[in-house]
Amino acid sequence: SAGVLHSCALGIEGQPECWGVEDGSRSDHGQVSDTPNRAFRDLSAGAESTCARDVDGRIECWGFDGGGVVQSTPVEAGFVQIDAGWGHVCALNADREIVCWGESDDGELDAPAGEYVQVSAGGDHSCALDAWGNVTCWGRNDHGQLATPPGSFVSVSAGNAGTCGISTKSELVCWGRGAELGVPRGAFSEVSLGNRHGCAIEVSGWILCWGDNEYGQSSPPI
Repeated sequence: SAGVLHSCALGIEGQPECWGVEDGSRSDHGQVSDTPNRAFRDLSAGAESTCARDVDGRIECWGFDGGGVVQSTPVEAGFVQIDAGWGHVCALNADREIVCWGESDDGELDAPAGEYVQVSAGGDHSCALDAWGNVTCWGRNDHGQLATPPGSFVSVSAGNAGTCGISTKSELVCWGRGAELGVPRGAFSEVSLGNRHGCAIEVSGWILCWGDNEYGQSSPPI
C-alpha cells in the first residue's frame, strides 16, 4: 500500500514492513520508524500515516497525527475493512457501518448511515458501496468528485479529487478531477485512483494506467 513518501506491506506472517521517508528528515513523522512489531490482517497507507487491522478487527495507526488520525483511532474490535485517505481514515465496523476519523474541514467525517460492503477514503472526500451496488460519496466537492453517475457498481476507489468505480458490466467509470484524462475502455476487475492518475487491472490480468505521467506513474512495467 503506497502513501506519499512511504509504502507498507505485510509479510507472510502478517508483520508490517514500511519503507521510504528517511528517519530524522523533515518529512519524517514516524511513517517508517513507528511501524508496530506485531501481526495484522491487512493495512492501508495514507498520505503520511498508515493504519492496520489485526485478526480481531482492532485498528492501529502510526505516523503523522494530523487531524488526530493516530490518536483518534477507534479502540473497539470487529472492524472488517479499513482505508486511509490523505488526512482521514474510514472503516467498516462489525455492523458494516462507516466510521471515519481525522481531518474534518470539508465534511470528511460526515459518513452516511446504513450498511456498506466497501469504503474508500480519498483526498478530502470518501465513497462507499452498498450491497445493491449503489455508490455514495461525501466530503469536498470542488471537482465534482461527489457527483456519482447513475448505474450499479462492484467496487469504488476515491482518489485525491476524483473517483472511479467498476460497474456491474466490468466497465470503468470515473468522475471528478481526472475523469477527462483518457480513462481506458474495456473490462476490468480492479481499480485504484491516485492524485491525477489511476490504474486498473483488466479481466485478462493486464494493468492499464492513465492520466498524469510526469514521474512515470502511468507507465506500468510490461
